[in-house]
Amino acid sequence: MELVKGALYECALSRQNPTTNIYFVETEGAPFVKIGIAVNVDRRMTELRTGSPFPLKLIKAVRGTQQTECDIHRSFANLRRNGEWFEFTATLKAFVETIL
Repeated sequence: MELVKGALYECALSRQNPTTNIYFVETEGAPFVKIGIAVNVDRRMTELRTGSPFPLKLIKAVRGTQQTECDIHRSFANLRRNGEWFEFTATLKAFVETIL
């Protein structure tokens, strides 16, 4: 496992899985988005909803690697609020809309 250090966080990279998805989940009623990675996004959404005090909405899921997820986290490190949760600003929304 490789440890990548970035602005105010560390990202642990394990073996890459070519069928991994990077997902963006918005909290309804709060201005936050989770940027995460999962092989099975539907299963991950079920897990997230179980532990969330807010209703959650999947905005987008795209094929990607753990390195790409880590790079996205690094790019928006100034918006990080807790773990993989980020303030969902207009800039971050525009980014999510543009990725495939």
